[in-house]
Amino acid sequence: MGGKAITTIKGKGTTGKVAVFEGFLDFLSVLTKYNTAEVTDDVIVLNSLSLVGGVKERLREYKEVKYFLDNDKAGREALVDLIKDVGGVDASVLYRGYKDANDWLIHAFKKNIRYYAI
Repeated sequence: MGGKAITTIKGKGTTGKVAVFEGFLDFLSVLTKYNTAEVTDDVIVLNSLSLVGGVKERLREYKEVKYFLDNDKAGREALVDLIKDVGGVDASVLYRGYKDANDWLIHAFKKNIRYYAI
């Protein structure tokens, strides 16, 4: 078993856009929330914030970068660093009030679950 590595997924379009996720569960949570398996823009999953430095050059190749990082101290610090060095926008506003996209999805499901007596 090796160490963590960045995961890249090529989108179906040639949009020049990329979505950057902190973790793979966050990426899958956004797909689940929007009931899709199709990815138009490219996707980069860091799998660890320690890999941020290794992705900056690649991100500069895109005309638009959206960051889906965690709303914790480490995620916010990485976001500030990335926007300063690369540019891009904070997409975590999608799940403001939650730790990350997975936490947002879990709470969305809990709101919609109905318990039935058997």
